[in-house]
Amino acid sequence: MKPHLGSSVHIFKQISRHYNSSKVLLASPKSAKKKLPRYLPPNPINHQQKYDYFFILDFEATCDDTEKPEPQEIIEHACLRFNRKKLEVDSAFHSYIRPVAHPQLTPFCVQLTGIIQEDIDKAPTFDEVWSDFRLWLRSCKFSKDSSIFVTSGNWDLQYMLPHQLNYSQLQPVDDLKQWIDLKKAFCKHYGRFPFGIKDMLKTLKLPHLGKLHNGYDDCTNIVNIVKHMIEDNKILDQTDQLKEPE
Repeated sequence: MKPHLGSSVHIFKQISRHYNSSKVLLASPKSAKKKLPRYLPPNPINHQQKYDYFFILDFEATCDDTEKPEPQEIIEHACLRFNRKKLEVDSAFHSYIRPVAHPQLTPFCVQLTGIIQEDIDKAPTFDEVWSDFRLWLRSCKFSKDSSIFVTSGNWDLQYMLPHQLNYSQLQPVDDLKQWIDLKKAFCKHYGRFPFGIKDMLKTLKLPHLGKLHNGYDDCTNIVNIVKHMIEDNKILDQTDQLKEPE
């Protein structure tokens, strides 16, 4: 029987040998079916990289095609830890989240994200997921000296997370106040600002996996872009930090 924490809907895995002694799995029957992505054997590693671990993060939120919900709330939280030395994902966090202000998803949101109402109705609220995510970060031994978050654009950490924390009356975490905007890093190294994940994949001749705007699938595709850039000897440095309200 798999260990369980409340009603959380999580994938919470440690699969590297280093973490075998404390391997944990927290999952719902549906999310437990997801598997960590597989990758080709690694090429020689660029040892000039500052970071050993890239935490690939993506949020999905309540939305509509006519008017943005107020407040907008996170409904999916995905994060994959990419090990630079092994060139593979060695730990993952995933949860759907039940919104409070607008508990009923719009048809547009369902179509865009692929998240169905049933996923949301049985999911924990953001405060529960946030607590479990922080526990997961500690279990990963996150350190700003060797680890950094990676997103496709600044929306996730500059806008959405601060607004969600404010609405949920939760304190921010210093570890999430600096990150790599992959689109900016891509532009720096390849000379063109990309439209998004699919555009970066196409430029690098990589396949798009899964569904766009699915948090876990977006993270998987971002991982493949990061892996390609590292193998292409591109240095990935911090591009952004949280701008505090004036």
